[in-house]
Amino acid sequence: MYLCVELWKPRQEWRAPSMEEKQAYLQQVGPGIKTMTDSGVQLIGFALNDEETPKRAGYRYLAAWTMPSAEQVSLLENILEQAGWHDCFKQINARGEIMAPEAAIADMATL
Repeated sequence: MYLCVELWKPRQEWRAPSMEEKQAYLQQVGPGIKTMTDSGVQLIGFALNDEETPKRAGYRYLAAWTMPSAEQVSLLENILEQAGWHDCFKQINARGEIMAPEAAIADMATL
């Protein structure tokens, strides 16, 4: 099982289209999310990045997912790329196979 976290913020290119054009574009996202959840992916949630977060990352939005395999993570990445998402939003990602806290701590101790 994989954990996938996305952080994104609008690019200048996102600010130019009208509200109607933005809404039309974003309506394309819904079917992509459904495709993902139908394949066993769980959307934990979307959130606005809280302004009061200590050591806050400079991104407005975040999403967290659990995914059965690395292939599903790649599927999400491909859906976003094909939709031109990265033309509209600057995004960074973090992903990895879920592990027990003890395993993560043991790994940290080896560094």
